Amino acid sequence: MMKLDGVYKASRDVSVKDITLVVNAGNQISVECNQSTSNLLVDLIIGKQEPSRGQVSTDRTRVIFQDETYYENMPVKSYLRFYEKMYLEKNSVEQVMSFMGLRDLAMTRIKKLTLCQKRRLSYARELLSYPETLIVQEPLMDLDRDSLTLVMQAFSLMRENGVGIFCLSVRLKDVLLTGDEVFVLDDNGLKEIKGIHEQQSINLQKATDEQQAKNDPNHIDSQDTINVEVPNQVEVTQVKVDKIQAKLEDRILLINPIEIDYVEVVQGECQLNVKGEKFPCPHSLTELEGRLLYLGFFRSHRSYLVNLQRVCEVLTWSRNSYSLGLDDKEKSVVPLSKGRLPELKNILGI
Repeated sequence: MMKLDGVYKASRDVSVKDITLVVNAGNQISVECNQSTSNLLVDLIIGKQEPSRGQVSTDRTRVIFQDETYYENMPVKSYLRFYEKMYLEKNSVEQVMSFMGLRDLAMTRIKKLTLCQKRRLSYARELLSYPETLIVQEPLMDLDRDSLTLVMQAFSLMRENGVGIFCLSVRLKDVLLTGDEVFVLDDNGLKEIKGIHEQQSINLQKATDEQQAKNDPNHIDSQDTINVEVPNQVEVTQVKVDKIQAKLEDRILLINPIEIDYVEVVQGECQLNVKGEKFPCPHSLTELEGRLLYLGFFRSHRSYLVNLQRVCEVLTWSRNSYSLGLDDKEKSVVPLSKGRLPELKNILGI
């Protein structure tokens, strides 16, 4: 178990203020913060710095740093053998290489590995012997889709064996993907991000009811419907599809909604993800959800709105952890709240 009790530390450039947090065995907590704050917090936990106030309690804690250092001239297998001798062995080198997809790289020198492969090597090292607590800076950094799957499986295996996992990242998406409990740490302190709690479930029946209301001859909505009289036929409602406004430096862009892969909230601002590019949008996520509902967009998480036409797989990391894999240019993975899964299955007919 790792426990932070009222931990406070401040300097001219960075600070952590009165943090109280407990990472229990088998629990996984993620925190979004800037890199300087992440480094300070890790230093406090491992005892490299002393808090000005409060206490840190932890046993058998290990860290996967953002900027990991390796014995670059050692082959992968020799590197893991070295740590196998240091740790109280629980898994063999052969087992962890196979689990993290490194078996065919066993004799490759570390300096010749890609960043993605090096990251997997770090997780393989920690799988040799499970610590009480594992701290990971930027847990999904430099990972491709296959490596992401391997890392999430490694997290699941470690948690099943009683490891408490504490992840720190500058990216909200990574925090949402890796944490059962998710927090934001900034100058105002530590704040938990609660799960999605919709005031009212949005489902297909509601969408149908709303559309029928608009078809009512007495209903007038000048912004999104145009009623056309067709002789000897029922009234036809034509839906007006507006472009979505975005910003690019001093220009205003008008983006066709079907070109949007997904929308995410980053530091309180909506960003449209279009063909691998990100564009700030002046509208709130709730406003965009209302406008894009009938075009096949789905609120997968409180901070994400996804184009279902881009969804190619539903990824299950554990019993309570899900994500959506997209077939966009970046092969993105976006969070899916557990409470939204039944509605998504209903919409997709699965």
